[in-house]
This record gives sequence, structure tokens and C-alpha cells, in this order.
Amino acid sequence: SNVSADITYVDDQDITTGLGPQALNSEPLHLWNIGLRGDTAINGINLRADVELQTGKAKMNYVNPVTGLREDRKFKGYALLVGADYNINDITVGAEFAYGSGDKVTYDTTSATGRSGDKNEAFQTSLGSSQHYTYVYDYRVATASRSQAATFSTGNGLSNTWYINVGASKKVNPDLKVSTDLYFLRASQAVAIMGALNSNGTSKTSKKIGTEIDGKLEYQIDKNLVYFVEGGFLWAGAAYDRADTTKADGNNIGPDNAYAVRNGITLKF
Repeated sequence: SNVSADITYVDDQDITTGLGPQALNSEPLHLWNIGLRGDTAINGINLRADVELQTGKAKMNYVNPVTGLREDRKFKGYALLVGADYNINDITVGAEFAYGSGDKVTYDTTSATGRSGDKNEAFQTSLGSSQHYTYVYDYRVATASRSQAATFSTGNGLSNTWYINVGASKKVNPDLKVSTDLYFLRASQAVAIMGALNSNGTSKTSKKIGTEIDGKLEYQIDKNLVYFVEGGFLWAGAAYDRADTTKADGNNIGPDNAYAVRNGITLKF
């Protein structure tokens, strides 16, 4: 069994909310992330868990609508993950649940992106442009998180997202490995990623991100050289609906499903 913990302090000297009428000049963000994680094995079942808590504030990053004065914006995000896997006849099967908090944005007719007040409850991430869990949703399409940007973007990890995952992998022979994963995806706070509208002009939000299936094949060419082919298909949910500008307000168009495939070579040294 293993247990670990860490405390990380982030001093972002140039942050902007990007949230409609509250968008201000860039201000500093002072953010603390407290992490606790552990793993163990019971009767051949490998168990793991991770909890991340965040606190901090962005200096003078919010305009009070009553007083008109600038105030600090508080950050209170969190994330958690629990998972397990088990090996059966050289087939590894697993399941995982992960949750990242989202910001409680108030949608109104004065701003397409809404206003979140003096508190941001979204789990804040600082991630590179690589795949972290799903291949399509996390890595290829706009996610349910705006982070600090005015538009929804990719690569935001668990921010405003939760999922349930089941998967399996098998080594067909010493050089060939195949794996597949199924994800049920939801937003923690309802969003309108592609701008769906109600009849009164407000954003028509939804928590339904969709369901995704991923697959990957890896072939060991040499000791540190692997060729891979992977792909995924996302059955997109109502969070990706978009407004039909050819009709009256309140008419929206359902999303197209998204898919992507790639192949490549990985050299480790």
C-alpha cells in the first residue's frame, strides 16, 4: 500500500476572467492545490484513489455589480478519482470514476458567456497538450470547461467534467497489445458549448456531454520503439447543441458525432 500527499502553490501573474461584462485587465492569481492519493491491492484487485482540493484568489478580479468596486475573486475547486483493475487470464479489466468541479455560471441575456460572481468553483488545471483520459473529448474537441478563457477549449482535464469508465486490455503476444475503453461523460455544471439558445435569448444549457468509445493497438518494434494506432468515437450529447440562426430563437440543431484516428511511433530513451 502507498500513500502520498503534496501542496502546490501557483502564482499566475497574468490571468483574465473572460466572462462577458466582468472581463477586466489581467490580474494575478494566487492558487493553492492540496493533493492526497493512495493505492493498495486486495485479493489481486488493484485499488487507487486521488483527492485534490484548491483554494486561493485572483486579486481585484471581480466588479461588484452593486457597488461598482473591484474585489478579489475567490477560487474553490476540487477533483477526485477512484479506480480499480483486475487481471483475468492475461486480460486486465478496470473501472474508474472521476469528478472535477465546475463554476456555477449564471446565464443571462446581457452576456453570451454569463457571469460567475466573485467565486470561481471550477477545478483549475495547468496541463500540456497531450491526452489525459479520453482520446476525442479530452484531446480533440472543445470540453465543458472554459478555464479562464472566454470560449470553451480542449485540454482542460477534469475541469467541469465527470466520467465513469470501464475498459480492458490484453497482450495478444509479447509484442502486440490491444485495449478498449468506454466512457460515460457529463458536465458538473450545465453548459452550452456550441451556443444553443432558449426562446428568450438565454443560453440553453445541458450536462449531457455524451458517450465515447476508444481503442488502441500497440506493436513493440524494438526494445524502446512502439508503433501504435488509436481512435475514438464520441456520441455527442445536448451540451453540444448549437443555435439555428435560420429560424426563430429557441430552435437548435443537434450535434454531429465526433471521431478521430491517428497512428504514430513512440521512442523512449
